[in-house]
Amino acid sequence: MKTSTKIAMIFFFILLASGHSIEGYHLRNTAIENNRVQVSLKKNENAVVLFYKDDCSDCKAIFDRVMSEKDFVGTNIKLINLNNVKNKHYIGKYNLHYVPTLIVETVK
Repeated sequence: MKTSTKIAMIFFFILLASGHSIEGYHLRNTAIENNRVQVSLKKNENAVVLFYKDDCSDCKAIFDRVMSEKDFVGTNIKLINLNNVKNKHYIGKYNLHYVPTLIVETVK
């Protein structure tokens, strides 16, 4: 085989592998996004809080970006899905009118 053919094959397999990694990351984020667990904010914890609904198109549009900030930059981001009945008390507590909403919170 020619050297150029080998290089092209290696490049192809690298692209294929990175495509699978990106797809896996997106699938993981989708599973997290659709999670409806109850979330509690801990005392004396500084965090960025994302209030979202898993059926909101605007929330879906920013979710991967927020997750990359959380995973790769290390920002402490709490994800609160307001479609969980037990998380709805945050709507009144923070006077939420729209999702997605990001706030910086220091719980005392």
